Amino acid sequence: MKKFLALIVVLSLTGLLGFRVYTAYKNKGTKKAPSEGSRGGGGRGPGGGGGGLPLMRMPLVDTALASEGSLEDRVQLVGSLRPIAEVVVMSKIAGRVESVFVDVGDPVKAGQLLTQVEDREIQQQIKQAEAVLAVSRASIQQREAELAGLNRQVARYRDLFEEKLISRQDLDDLITRQQSAEAQLQLSKAQARQSEASLNQDKFNLENTRSYAPMTGFVGKRFVHPGALVTANTAILNIVDLRTLRMVINVVERDIVRVNRGVTAQVAVDAFPGRHQQGKLLRVASVMDPASRTGEVEIHVPNLQLDLRAEIFARVTLDLGSQRKGILVPREAVVYRGDQSGVFVLNGNIAKFRPVQAGVTHESQVEIVEGLKTGEKVISMGASLLKDGDQVRLRGEGPPGAKPGSNETGPGTRRRQTQS
Repeated sequence: MKKFLALIVVLSLTGLLGFRVYTAYKNKGTKKAPSEGSRGGGGRGPGGGGGGLPLMRMPLVDTALASEGSLEDRVQLVGSLRPIAEVVVMSKIAGRVESVFVDVGDPVKAGQLLTQVEDREIQQQIKQAEAVLAVSRASIQQREAELAGLNRQVARYRDLFEEKLISRQDLDDLITRQQSAEAQLQLSKAQARQSEASLNQDKFNLENTRSYAPMTGFVGKRFVHPGALVTANTAILNIVDLRTLRMVINVVERDIVRVNRGVTAQVAVDAFPGRHQQGKLLRVASVMDPASRTGEVEIHVPNLQLDLRAEIFARVTLDLGSQRKGILVPREAVVYRGDQSGVFVLNGNIAKFRPVQAGVTHESQVEIVEGLKTGEKVISMGASLLKDGDQVRLRGEGPPGAKPGSNETGPGTRRRQTQS
């Protein structure tokens, strides 16, 4: 009996606990629904819970009209400044570098001594060659003296032979000796010339142990230091001439046909903001690259102050001296999706991306060559943050559907007015 009563008590407590849990859960769900509805604007109006984009999350943008304007006919290019001349000084002979007399950035003049390779072995070879040459010259003197004596003796023998005082054999033997002496003299002279050539080669090798500046300029790079073992044609120094810099730029077909030699170029470098260098276009390629459809142009820029450096990045504007009409939009209206340039146009309150072909940049505006007509409205400020199909609202306008002149700008304002 007691067990039965205990079972009844346990079942009663379990039922009561389940009822309270169910009641609490139901009350919690009932309270949550109105809160969610109030945050969504009760499902009414734009930005409410009816599936539209919340008003406060719609991007705020400005618009501008594509207008026709005058453009100065210019071509803008970018590239790097390079030395007008550049030479790599190489060793002419194998050996160990003894001295390097200049370093990176040092000015050099044409003919200035730059490096020295050890020359003690060559100096010794020169002394030996000079000694061999001296022996050859002494041998020549000896042969000449012997030949002179034989010449006099042959002359006497001829007289004696005519007087029949000596035989023909004696005269022929003396003439043979004379011819042999002449041959010995010629051999000694040939040996002397050989020794002289060897001496000259050693002197030439001695001169090759020194490297001289081939032109006036600056040391751009240094490849070796004293003690380094070099061979013939080992690079030692790089010399650059910076008195004039040049730019070689690949220009597309549309622009290269508009430029000619002698056109003035305005060169700006990022390292010197606000400063422009005067340059001149000196060469225009007559053959285009069939792969890239571009051609090379070469622009020379004077660098009298020598403050510009090689390989510095520069922007070039070529003024073609004429004006033309074009469609202009604000610079911030042009955006890029990968390599494709485009603008956002409005379709109601929807921003639609439209590909365009951009031309030259004129101050704060960009020329649109293709893809846009005069008078079309494009998004300017805020375009870079948009995606195709985004809903937007214009700066200074209320929410869609608001009455003109009303101060209602969103659910938050409505809530504050109700509270007041």
